[in-house]
Amino acid sequence: MNVLEASNSLFEWFSENDSVNIERDFSKILPEEKKSAESVACLSAALQDFENSELIKCNNDYWILKKPFSSFEQSVKISPTLALSVAHLINGFCEVVGNDLDYCDASDITEKDINNTIIIATHLLDSKVDSSLDS
Repeated sequence: MNVLEASNSLFEWFSENDSVNIERDFSKILPEEKKSAESVACLSAALQDFENSELIKCNNDYWILKKPFSSFEQSVKISPTLALSVAHLINGFCEVVGNDLDYCDASDITEKDINNTIIIATHLLDSKVDSSLDS
């Protein structure tokens, strides 16, 4: 395990929980991971990164969200080439399914566009899983 993997597991944990105590919650956060000094250190490093980003605060071995998880937002900068690729993907998918409500403006990528990209990817993954089950 590395810190990135621990961070992603913690991010998922905080989507449903307001606090973490490593001793109490380790096996719930990382159910596939054997509890070792190294894995605890990795989880601790990820928690420290969250604290440095001011997402959580540590108090008496508890790492507690500073505000509700749903209120955290992120800003992302993307290149014009990537924006155009996102728009081509979404708009092409919209044409295939006959949906003109979700067209994407490459000059103004929004959260909705990112969500639509996820929906398209999920649709493609589900199609792939369904076709492999048919084989």
